[in-house]
Amino acid sequence: MQNRNYQLRLQILAAALLALALPVVLAGCGGGGNPTSQSNRTGQVSLRIVWPAKETSKSASRYIPPYAPSLFFELYAKNAPDKRYSLIVNRPDDRPSTQTAAFSQLLNEGDYVLAGAARAQADGQGDTVASVVRDISVKAGINPVEMIFNSTIKSLQVIGQPLSATIGKPITLPSGAFDPDGRSLLLPPGALVWSVVSGSQFGTITPAGVLTPTVAGTLRVRAAETGIGVSAEADVVVSNVSVALGLKKNAYPKEYGDAKNTGFAKGKGAVGTPGWTFELGSYYGIQKTPIIGGNGMIYAVGADPVTGAGYGYGLRASDGTLVWKTYLKTITPGSPTLLSDDTLCFPLGASGVVGLDALTGVEKWRGSDPNAISSASTANADEQGHLYSGGTDGLYRIDATNGNSTELLHSGQIGTTPAIGSDGTVYYVTGLGGSLDGKLVAYNPTSNLTLWTASNIYLYSSPMIAPNGWVYVIGRQASTGVFSVVAFDPLSGAMKAELQDQFVVQYRFTAPACDADGNIFLAKGSQLVSLSPNLTQIWESPRFTDSAGIPLYARRVAVGSDGTVYVTADRFENGTQLKVYAFNGKDGTKLWESTLFGQVLGSLSIDSDGVIYGITAKGTLFTIK
Repeated sequence: MQNRNYQLRLQILAAALLALALPVVLAGCGGGGNPTSQSNRTGQVSLRIVWPAKETSKSASRYIPPYAPSLFFELYAKNAPDKRYSLIVNRPDDRPSTQTAAFSQLLNEGDYVLAGAARAQADGQGDTVASVVRDISVKAGINPVEMIFNSTIKSLQVIGQPLSATIGKPITLPSGAFDPDGRSLLLPPGALVWSVVSGSQFGTITPAGVLTPTVAGTLRVRAAETGIGVSAEADVVVSNVSVALGLKKNAYPKEYGDAKNTGFAKGKGAVGTPGWTFELGSYYGIQKTPIIGGNGMIYAVGADPVTGAGYGYGLRASDGTLVWKTYLKTITPGSPTLLSDDTLCFPLGASGVVGLDALTGVEKWRGSDPNAISSASTANADEQGHLYSGGTDGLYRIDATNGNSTELLHSGQIGTTPAIGSDGTVYYVTGLGGSLDGKLVAYNPTSNLTLWTASNIYLYSSPMIAPNGWVYVIGRQASTGVFSVVAFDPLSGAMKAELQDQFVVQYRFTAPACDADGNIFLAKGSQLVSLSPNLTQIWESPRFTDSAGIPLYARRVAVGSDGTVYVTADRFENGTQLKVYAFNGKDGTKLWESTLFGQVLGSLSIDSDGVIYGITAKGTLFTIK
């Protein structure tokens, strides 16, 4: 490793003068006491910043990381560290430039501490890519001070190895940057310079990391932060065979468990003992589902309760230890979807879709189409490398390798998660939960044709495909307003069965689930009900209540590999009792119940070892063993 520092020059000046690299200016005079010196003069501390060109590949010597779009400073008196003054400076443009900025406060002369951070995003946001803390003396006169900004980048890694590419199909190679503690850093575009180390006859790569494979063979590529001399290399195997992506084959790779939205999980054995918790943060109430990695990791979404900024989290499943936390800019309205290449796909509302590496949290790609937005539900994935994501303007088919939208399949609101059948047919419900536009649509992605539309009842839960192939949806009768669960023929859209009842349905907060035999489970007010495939009732649970006898209302259902059925029940209020129940799916015998607090708007997920995971509306990720 070479020099890992960025030098910045400070000067302390008098009066209104401002000059040179990164000076501190004490301007103006006045009265007032000073706890750190004998002088009673006050002034304004100013900085002059010399920005380098943003072109990283041509910068041989520089002061500030050229890819850093902003700087964040804190200044405080040495004997009063709790009273801090902050200053945020954004890069004016991509060209070399000199900029003056000032702390707004009038300060006394004396001994201070100045801390600076070069940030990966504008407005002082994002990860810190270089930092410094330095004692300074603020006083009249010109006082040059050397400031050494230390890079926070300890190492780089080419993500997703082993890497493969298909001739004629350009791909953007992902990389990860890590601090000395092993935490991932999300670098801004252009921070690293890519090059081919060997095998250039097999393809080319741009400095931004776009690889264009031309001939079958193996290239060795390098990603480097040229200013500090840190780099990483990896091999890319080029062939003429394209490898399709799909959902990862593990216990719970997406909301509702699998591509068919059955709620069925490859795990069993929980006995109802509360385990570890982790505070994710919440904004407006989280309706999210934890995603299981199958690699000892759990993934979830959280948000800053004040700003609404969204974050993706990677946690160690054994004890809830934070492995990585990635800033997503905006709160993501849906749970992530885990693909077979360990890409976590996060819907970002009007900001599109982003793919993160599941092991490191490093961004692999970001969809270029801001209109391919996802609704308050999860994207689904087929075996041909497509994501299907709904939003306020329609259902999109998205390339799972880069997040780019390939086409709009349906115009109009889509508020639920599509289900994908074994033959690749995509079933989705139009409208947003509770609207009068709830129709079930069957779409053939091969022919790009709508096969049929069922519109004889208002539908609004996510569809679920049972082992018999029937598609089950919760709906509401237009004339009576009575809730129903309905089964449709997958080939014609004809109604196969219907059960009308006073089901208490909270829009997208409940949906049908099934076991391996095709028996259906769903919430019925304060109860859990079991139905046969033709929707005749098999059993129903006793009514759910809290310790004071107040009714609790059931939410979504998950089913373990041994047929145990799990359901949450709450009062639709935060701060009140929340219960998780386990029932024998065959006869409805209650196996156990576990008491927590809050409400759960998303689904429970079950790992292969039987541990249950859920997220409350206030953003607490909880576990039950």
